[in-house]
Amino acid sequence: MNKQFIKALKIAIACCLSIFVAEMLNLDYSGSAGIVALLTITDSRQDTLNLAWQRFLSFIVSMIIAIFMFEVIHIHWITFSIFILLVVFISYMNNWHGTISVNAVIGTHILFTDALTVPFVINEFCIVFIGSVFAILLNMIFPRKQYLSLIKKDIKIIEESFQNILFEMADYLLNKTDTIRLWEDIQKLDSYLLKSMERAVENRKNIMKAYSHYYIDYMDMRSEQVDIIKNIHFKLEQLTRFPKSCESVANFIYYLIPYVKEDNMPHKQKETFIAVKDEVFKDSKDDFENIAILYSIVLDLEEFLNININFVENINEEQKERYWK
Repeated sequence: MNKQFIKALKIAIACCLSIFVAEMLNLDYSGSAGIVALLTITDSRQDTLNLAWQRFLSFIVSMIIAIFMFEVIHIHWITFSIFILLVVFISYMNNWHGTISVNAVIGTHILFTDALTVPFVINEFCIVFIGSVFAILLNMIFPRKQYLSLIKKDIKIIEESFQNILFEMADYLLNKTDTIRLWEDIQKLDSYLLKSMERAVENRKNIMKAYSHYYIDYMDMRSEQVDIIKNIHFKLEQLTRFPKSCESVANFIYYLIPYVKEDNMPHKQKETFIAVKDEVFKDSKDDFENIAILYSIVLDLEEFLNININFVENINEEQKERYWK
């Protein structure tokens, strides 16, 4: 089942249960409990909890406004208009945009009541409470294994794309290819990373555990590395000739390819890299311009490794246990 169908199913069940409970309690406007549930379910547990909390806060504010307006103005349509004006304004001021629709529903109930009595306020609170509770409960149902499977697939595709791009870069340094296809592959990877980040963020909002930030950190790390790859691509195009040390840099990139893995500890590659850096620096000074460009590419490769090292060093033991084993 896809995400849209699962969300629709959650909404339908939450609405049905909310209305059923509201009718069992003989609440007035029982159908509104279903509307509250529909408007409270979001794409993640965290967003649903936040919206439910905002809904209760805005309900209190709305009731205070309604009671005051009812005592001051006795023409209902004027009361309703001013009520909506104040509720919407306060909601925007407090960034409670998602609560406006439900408060508008409550406003229509006020429009057709004769007096804002304690039973009326309790009735409205129960409607908001029931709808919000069932929205929270239904949103606790999250296909976690299916989602983790999608993210794992993303990681595999991302790493294979990086390996392919590095291979193309090494080939170019050996004067075997052009950079047209290379740039297209970099753009595809960049676009895919954006979609993968969205899944990682949604996964984080649904799991709501400290360790679940791992995939967001991973996607951030790969995004930074893509920026480095873009810089290298630009510099490759500036080469007018290929100095002898291009071969050493290309061989290092070939060596690096199998290590572009989620659980790689890149310290060994960093040690191997030092020799390549020295070799380029000692290359012939007859072609200073191209040597300078090549050395800049080498520094970018160093940064590429450093980004990976920083990611690994910031992973805690719980994350390694959950995601690497």
